[in-house]
Amino acid sequence: MDVHVAVAYVDGEVRLDAVCDYEQRRSGLRVVNVDAQVRSSGIQALGCITFDPLEISLFAQAEPNQGRERFTLAHELGHYFLGHGAYMTGEFCEESDLLTQTSQGVLASDVRRMEWQANHFASCFLMPRQNVYIDARGLLQGLQLKDKGFGTLYVDSQACNLQNYAFVTGVLMNKYAVSRTAITHRLEDLGLLVDGRTSEGLQPILGGMELRL
Repeated sequence: MDVHVAVAYVDGEVRLDAVCDYEQRRSGLRVVNVDAQVRSSGIQALGCITFDPLEISLFAQAEPNQGRERFTLAHELGHYFLGHGAYMTGEFCEESDLLTQTSQGVLASDVRRMEWQANHFASCFLMPRQNVYIDARGLLQGLQLKDKGFGTLYVDSQACNLQNYAFVTGVLMNKYAVSRTAITHRLEDLGLLVDGRTSEGLQPILGGMELRL
């Protein structure tokens, strides 16, 4: 991405502070941390963006969570970089918005499609395709894992598969400063992982950093 180039990104964790500083100089975009805000629905907002003035607000949470905060900021930056200001004056981001994993095609409302686009942007931005692919392939080769018809990295309830999954995702989540579920979805997108577990065993994409294996 051009923004990666602009902030001299090479590998590993994307420095969102550098991205925000660059955009503030370039376009005047402000990013501020403010007190918690509960919406009329009773749901606490994670963040919001307004396009006039151009500002992203990140709302304080009862339980600070680096993975959630980074994904929320990347999500809001997605609305900005994707030009969603042409279609909306602003947007509040709630937990349910970050859980949108599919575009739902023509059946989705314009808002839901833009939420999915912002999530997809955040995933690609925080975990660049080429970097993650090279790192993951190296880890899989180091484990001498081969595709036996279920995918190179396959996870189910078997201890050996869970151990391999925990190791690979643990290394990557620490390197890119994302949650385990976020890196799991990214590896699935890249065709490197097949998750055979039920969705009940997964945490939301904005879940904890899970730095312990």
